[in-house]
Amino acid sequence: MYQPIYKRAKSNSRIMTSAFKGLNRADAGGEDEFVDMQNLSSDHYPYLSPRKSRTEICSQNNIKYFIAPQLIPEQEITAFTGVAGAEFYYNGVAVPKDSGVTIDPDTKKCLIDYNGYILIFPDKLYYCYTAQEEHKLKHIETGYSNVSLSFSAAGSNNDSTLVNKVTKTGGWSEFRVGDSLTINCEIMANNTVSIDSKYDDVSDSKIMSCVVEAVSGNEMTIKCVSRLGVKLPVEAGNNIRGSIRKAMPNITRACVCNNRVFGVDAAGEMIYASKLADFKNWNVFEGLSTDSWYAQVGTDGRFTGIVTYNQSVVAFKDNYIHLVYGDAPTNYRVTHQIAKGCIDGDSIAEVSGSLYFLSYDGIYKYSGGTPLCISDKVNRRYSAGVGGFDGRKYYLSAKNTETTEFLVFDTKYNVWHKEDDLNVGWFVRYNDGLYAASTNKIIRLNAGTETVEWTAESIKFRDNTTTKRSVNDMYFRVVLEPDSKVEVYARYDDYDWLKYGTLEPSNNGHTVMRVPVRFASADHYQYKLVGHGNAIIECVERKIYVGGSNQNRF
Repeated sequence: MYQPIYKRAKSNSRIMTSAFKGLNRADAGGEDEFVDMQNLSSDHYPYLSPRKSRTEICSQNNIKYFIAPQLIPEQEITAFTGVAGAEFYYNGVAVPKDSGVTIDPDTKKCLIDYNGYILIFPDKLYYCYTAQEEHKLKHIETGYSNVSLSFSAAGSNNDSTLVNKVTKTGGWSEFRVGDSLTINCEIMANNTVSIDSKYDDVSDSKIMSCVVEAVSGNEMTIKCVSRLGVKLPVEAGNNIRGSIRKAMPNITRACVCNNRVFGVDAAGEMIYASKLADFKNWNVFEGLSTDSWYAQVGTDGRFTGIVTYNQSVVAFKDNYIHLVYGDAPTNYRVTHQIAKGCIDGDSIAEVSGSLYFLSYDGIYKYSGGTPLCISDKVNRRYSAGVGGFDGRKYYLSAKNTETTEFLVFDTKYNVWHKEDDLNVGWFVRYNDGLYAASTNKIIRLNAGTETVEWTAESIKFRDNTTTKRSVNDMYFRVVLEPDSKVEVYARYDDYDWLKYGTLEPSNNGHTVMRVPVRFASADHYQYKLVGHGNAIIECVERKIYVGGSNQNRF
């Protein structure tokens, strides 16, 4: 019978750590990991080093959402663009509103950039920041309410001779050819339905889609079809009071994919897609590849987020992930994956070809199969989070009822680091910079001249032995910039921290320093580094002595 062989600690040993693997708050951490830290990073991995500086770009009160115009060829963001309070700002200036436009300051916002337009949901507003339109905040839903309309129809059902016309004094300046309309008139029985209704419940004999074919003065020609694609006539009538307008679903979150806007509703029932290259039209069903699209999903719960991933759309619920496949309304398909979902859509970010997001029981990585939990070493649960990326790292401002932690996951080395308690509302990646919005300011990460204060607290060392041990000395190979320093603390058996020495820069900045860390025999011990300014810790060596009983006698 073979007996296991256990390595026995030498009575006098030198133990070196030359690779540092980040944060690990699980019960069993490695000698190269830390149970707590502040403002550390993997920038010089496998060495230990503080994060880069941050710099404040601008201030703005009551920020609700932050976005960067993608078509403006600036090198970096210098002013706030987004929603603050009940106003929309573009490059730091409040944008004038069109007649009747308001922003609800109390609802959660979603802003997307679409071909030179910034769209605001769920308010159904847009702003054109290029030269295409007047620079005002406008309604996506436009049209005419409480006006006198006259309808006429000529020709046969579903025939090329069928022509529907609607007339109104004052013309139709709000509409153009290809627009989809909803018409609501009290006495008209055969009319369009609201776009956020359940389309499958619409009778085959009812008009579901109404599209503008021609506009001439006060007269407008419209094409009306049923949900089966059959052309239908409108009900003729004169001087009928009602409304006629472009309408869209009640979307709470949206994304852009293949030149369409995709969105989800608050009830968690519908996924929508706009007409191709046209965010203003959502009710076009003519059987063409440019049509708008919708699908009803059969899972329970609210939608928490929707993003573009690998030229497809991924819609998240608390416990489900829905994928929209296809490249046209005729072949769009929705699948769902049970078992895991996202509890906060703001936490979703794509980094290095995978989606990262916050779930009930941790932080997950999704690459098209079963989501993989990557936060075992973080060893915390969070109720909300905001995620961002810089091309390689996933940044998460993770929140619960007790605290906020600013965490960073390096996707290249699969290590976590904790920076501080920065409470981020939104991240924006713009050109080569990563920007974060807090309540009242915009910060650029990894830029500036800030002097960073940092700490690193080691695990509890037991050195693979059950006997007691003591530390005689510690050695540090460090690179310290001028005006930087590192204070060395240690403790044993959970007593108070004691300062044992300070590492300061030498003439060439690169040196090995000995710190006489000495204490009585103990069951376990830790060290802590408190840094000021830029430093790189290349290795830490502990000189220990093992001896003495460490058992309870009965």
